[in-house]
Amino acid sequence: MKQQTDLQDLSLADQYEAYPYPQRNPLDEHTRLLIGSPSHLREIDYWVFGATRPVSTPLRALIAGCGTGDGAIMLATHLARANRQGEVICLDRSRNALSIAQNVLKLGN
Repeated sequence: MKQQTDLQDLSLADQYEAYPYPQRNPLDEHTRLLIGSPSHLREIDYWVFGATRPVSTPLRALIAGCGTGDGAIMLATHLARANRQGEVICLDRSRNALSIAQNVLKLGN
């Protein structure tokens, strides 16, 4: 059974490398809105911290399985626009998806 699971895992990894999700062209990012859920800073403040966390406390977020970075980039953008300290770390098994996220971020700055 373990061998079959490993083959399925490799197949899944290949799929994410071939088709990063969500599909993004970094050059199109200036035309997209950065508003949504569940990575909106106000939602995180309310639902995760019960609206009791001081905004002066830096936010550290780990986004595992970030794909091409939509949620992570949106959260980092909200932090910057609100002039709040913080750090957003992205992890994804797909190098291709992370590369797209990095390119989107570079073009946005």
